[in-house]
Amino acid sequence: MASKSPINGNPGRLRRLLHSFGLVALGLSAGRAPAVAQSTDFKAASEAPAAWRDYASRLQGAFQQQIDADGDTSQWLVTFAAGREKENKPLTFVVSASILPDGRMDRIAFDSSMDPELGGRLRPLLASANAGAPPPDMLQPLRLRLRLRSTE
Repeated sequence: MASKSPINGNPGRLRRLLHSFGLVALGLSAGRAPAVAQSTDFKAASEAPAAWRDYASRLQGAFQQQIDADGDTSQWLVTFAAGREKENKPLTFVVSASILPDGRMDRIAFDSSMDPELGGRLRPLLASANAGAPPPDMLQPLRLRLRLRSTE
């Protein structure tokens, strides 16, 4: 049986949606051990070392791959994003990721703006992402501001 395209026969639309699910900004809070209470120190993306920014970009790509691999969630995201756009409600949120030395996610948390249903669908996908080992000196958790939008 041939696999059905996740977006009504338009895989390009899904690809554009996932590419727009992208890194808007990143911040890095102090504290290096993902399982330990974190400080409130923060580095803006513009102040972060290039290695940290490169890692954040790789992690964003790993998040996209996880979402892309789950056709049901991808289809739901397109519908959800389109509905938010019709209501003129931007879909921007912050993901805080605590990453183990081997690149596996230790913890994924969302800011308070996260829609509970969206968070429930995204958390297991993002938690299974792996962008490789983070720079050893990178502050954690890594905070990515993401925006999801449906584009034609």
